[in-house]
Parts: sequence; C-alpha cells; structure tokens
Amino acid sequence: SHDFNRGTQVETLPVAETQRPSYTAPSRPRSSGSAMKLGKKGKDVESFVDKLVAEGERVTSATAPRQPTAVAKASAAVQHSSVHMRVSERLTLVAGRDGGLQNMEILGIIQLRISDSEFGKVLIAIDNHEDRNVLFQTHPNVDKQLWSRKHQIGLKQEGRSFPLNQDVGVLKWRLQTTDESLMPLSINCWPSDNEGKCDVNIEYELLQDNLELTDVVIAIPVPSGVGPPVVGELDGEHHYDSKKHALEWCLPLINASNKTGSLEFSIAGMPGDFFPVKVTFVSTKPYCNIEVTGVTSVESGQPVKFSTEVVFSPEKFEIV
Repeated sequence: SHDFNRGTQVETLPVAETQRPSYTAPSRPRSSGSAMKLGKKGKDVESFVDKLVAEGERVTSATAPRQPTAVAKASAAVQHSSVHMRVSERLTLVAGRDGGLQNMEILGIIQLRISDSEFGKVLIAIDNHEDRNVLFQTHPNVDKQLWSRKHQIGLKQEGRSFPLNQDVGVLKWRLQTTDESLMPLSINCWPSDNEGKCDVNIEYELLQDNLELTDVVIAIPVPSGVGPPVVGELDGEHHYDSKKHALEWCLPLINASNKTGSLEFSIAGMPGDFFPVKVTFVSTKPYCNIEVTGVTSVESGQPVKFSTEVVFSPEKFEIV
C-alpha cells in the first residue's frame, strides 16, 4: 500500500503494534472510471482503490482481534447508512504508581465505507474543536488543502469516486503527552503494610468530564496461594479471578456525575505485589474533540444521509 508517511509534513502515526497482515488487492473493477492509476502506467503501479483500501484494511485487520467484547457490542449497535464512518481512537498510557505520567498516546482514524455507488463522490465535513497539540494527517489521495482550509475530506482528483464496500482510512490524528491533567482517568493504588498483610486502598477519578466510560474494569494483581482478598467498602462490583490472580473492580459507567470511586481490600502480601494495575473500558464518545457533521454530494451539492460510530478504548492502560 501507499506509504502513508512519505512526503508529509507531520510526524509518523503508527497505527498498531501488531505485525502488518498480508494484503491481497481486490479484483480491479471494470472500466467504469471509479479507479485510476497514479504515476507511470504498468503492472507495478497500485490503483487508487488499492491504495485507499490497503490503508483501511491495515487498520481494521490490526485492531479487530484486540477489541474487547464491549467494543464489538458498541459497534454492532450502530445502524449503517450507505455512507458510514467509523471514528476509532486507541489509547496507550503508562503512569507511575507514585504519580507522574510516563507516556500517553492517542491514535485516531476515520474510516469511510460507501455501500451505494450513487454516493461515491462526496465531501465530508469535520468539526475540529481540538485545541490540544493534536497532529492530523490526510491520506495521500485526499485533498490536503481542502482539509487545511475548510476541514473537509474530499478526493484530490475530480470526478473520481471513493471505492465501494471497503473500509478506507481518510484521516488520522495523534496526540502524545506526559501531562497528567490530560489523562482520561487517574488511578491511585495505595498498599500499606499491616503485620504481614497489606491493606490496599485504590481510587479512580475521571479527569475529562466530556467522556463517558462504560464497562470499566480495573484489574489489580494479588499474590497467589494466600486465598482470596477480603474486600471492604467499594463502589461498583468486584470479581476475584483465581486463575489470573487478579481482583477485578467492575464499574458499569464512569461519567461527569460519577467521577470518583474507591475500593478497599486486604490480603497477605507486599506493597509491590499489586502492580501493574491494568484498566480497560469502552467509550462511544471520542477523546479528541472531532466530529463528522455532514456529507454532501460533489455533483449536486445536496446533503447525503450518513451514519457514524465512535469507539474509544485502551490498547494499553497501566499503572506500573
């Protein structure tokens, strides 16, 4: 596929840590004008459709196997129109047990899927109210100037259509920071020695009020061979997984009206036994303040019905 990072002015946006899956180019459409070749003619030149599709295929193939059940459920709940967009954001976050954010990275992508050839030639309007240091990158076949001037996604080559029935990546963004205040959720795990046992207090706080995190699981490792932990006061529910040697703190929803919560438990062990704490969740609201607001036909200028789905979830969220 086309090197997404070649010739661009913004820095590289890695999509996923997994090895890139092999890609089989789709059969080329009949000479309908919907696909074109770039550069010199020849067998080695990838078609326009191949380039777009390869990027979309790469993203979905790399991330799909990692999606938790909650993410799959959120995706399945959306009714798809003939023009459908999936807004995906993946979080990688490592913070210290004594405070301090070692690294946080948000990688986002909008993937477009068109299922009716009538709507192959469209312009997509994006509301971008993001004032943090977010770097954007358009696909090489997308009109970069149109994005810069109007925050619209459209094809560079006039008269060309987006490929049908394929997920194609059209816009990426990246936020990287060590600013603790930008964390979606802070976790404070505090083990205290108590005559051979440890009393553990753990609390969470939502730091971004616009987010709604569902199916939150905060997993705390516990020593094996000493029986289950004795759980005291808690918000939400808990589950002791004896096979994984972990206490899972389960919270159905964390939002602006449920910003904080705490859990207390005791078990034989040392303070270092309770790390790394791992967090999973799913959100149908994006972290970055980016929204698809409209789709119009290039030919008629009329609005086109569209659907969107948003999934924001962690690739890795650990307190170490």
